Amino acid sequence: MKTIFSDVFGTLKYNFRSIFIFELTYRIACVVLFGRLAKRMLKIVIDNTGYSYLTLKNAAAVMTSPVTYPILICMILLAVLAAGFEMSVLYTGFRAAAAGKNMRISTMLAGGGRRFLKMCTPGSAPALMTGVLTYFIFELIPIFNFVKISRRAYDVTKYISNYRLFRA
Repeated sequence: MKTIFSDVFGTLKYNFRSIFIFELTYRIACVVLFGRLAKRMLKIVIDNTGYSYLTLKNAAAVMTSPVTYPILICMILLAVLAAGFEMSVLYTGFRAAAAGKNMRISTMLAGGGRRFLKMCTPGSAPALMTGVLTYFIFELIPIFNFVKISRRAYDVTKYISNYRLFRA
């Protein structure tokens, strides 16, 4: 196990800065862009269902609206493409690092973009989907844990606020 970590960190020393800067800026850009896009898409869905805002009472009607499905499919497709592009660029950076080459971010982006375009051919779709699904599973585990912890914290604070000892 110790040798695996030393091999990985030994490999990363070549392109760590480029990979880190790319990953940081790419994640921030994706969160901002997808957040704005999701907000606009949700507004379109809510407007087309005749509601002015989303509540628990009208959530079922909004989610089963015929407008929701194409928008949801487009959002998932965009997320898959974004994850595929990120994997291609990271693969390019790690591959160069394994070969002992330093790479600038622009070179990494260009190589990753070419690799991504090759991955988008119909023959490569199963490999792309397998990689992307694995990526999403590893991304969703921390998100679900965060939601679970947040829910427990909310329940504890609700219990404490309802406890008679703390009331005046």
